[in-house]
Amino acid sequence: MVDILNVRDCAPILLALPLKGAPLSFDQLEEHSLRVSEMSFPTKSHVKAKNRRDSSGRLWTQFSLSKSKDEPPNSYSQVLDPVSGFRIILIDERKIAYRLPLQMTGEAKFAFLGPADPAEAHHNWKVEKSHLGVRQIEGEEFEGTLIVQAAEDNDAIRSTLEEWRSERLKLIGNLIWSNPDAEHRVGIENLSRGEPEQIHFQIPADYQIIDVPISTASPGESSAEA
Repeated sequence: MVDILNVRDCAPILLALPLKGAPLSFDQLEEHSLRVSEMSFPTKSHVKAKNRRDSSGRLWTQFSLSKSKDEPPNSYSQVLDPVSGFRIILIDERKIAYRLPLQMTGEAKFAFLGPADPAEAHHNWKVEKSHLGVRQIEGEEFEGTLIVQAAEDNDAIRSTLEEWRSERLKLIGNLIWSNPDAEHRVGIENLSRGEPEQIHFQIPADYQIIDVPISTASPGESSAEA
């Protein structure tokens, strides 16, 4: 069962940001691999998401996480609504809408950092960034960037991030993040520029609304910051 305190377990990487005047819809596919030890095979989980953004900049995401073929997926919906100033988490199986303050000061930006690893906190890091050019994804142009981050005292401790982004659409079309123990692959498909149905951005009338203070909320992994 999905609840407000464990939505982090099935949070997708945020590929689109709230943006007025640029409605779109797309499907999102993720594969996360994690190697527990050098002798083990990577464990994999998959995330599927549907994304809709309307002309006012509201962003709706419905997604599910599958950790194995035998386990039913966890799923819920989320609305980022800069118009009302709320982030809304909809738990359909319980008909509950958790409403949290959406704190945005200025223009929203992408900021994918990868999963946190406390063991890496004591290192100093060197970062190399290179431009990969332009490629077409779902009929739109995306610019590519490769970022390599390595520990100054141990070059074997490193991570790479390949990202293809459209600043015009505030959309990431493809992302690959990896280190020696983990890899995240994320992509989009079925991109459409039409106006989505407004029902996606509304709380159903039969849902209980629970307001959650920002200090007790579990925001989940995100690739956006204000």
